[in-house]
Amino acid sequence: MLSGPGYARMERYDNERAADLRTLGDYHRCLLEREEDSEGSNAPRYCSGFEQAPELTDPASGAPYRFTRLGPQAFKVCATFQTEALRDASDRRYSQLVFEGDEGCVIYGQGTGAEAPDATLKWTTE
Repeated sequence: MLSGPGYARMERYDNERAADLRTLGDYHRCLLEREEDSEGSNAPRYCSGFEQAPELTDPASGAPYRFTRLGPQAFKVCATFQTEALRDASDRRYSQLVFEGDEGCVIYGQGTGAEAPDATLKWTTE
């Protein structure tokens, strides 16, 4: 097992990435809700505060997170993680993260095609 201040920093960055992906997932889910209701009168109350896109970037590199539209009602927001700590974590705060190698994604929407995983982003009320 790795340890030391450098590894601790990488873990902290991974925790920031996970929180950022959750925030961006919530934001993009609100956009989908607003697209469905073109008048914007029925925007869910949990979309409050998402009038503008959060300006979030990778804490270590400054690179933007990767957003991919998977279908009309599905998307994923991804980042490259530096450690395996969150993949192995039993912490429920990160249960929305789906990992493939070093890439972790928050995925919203039911499978809408061959490239769309069958996973759903759950809303957080924290």
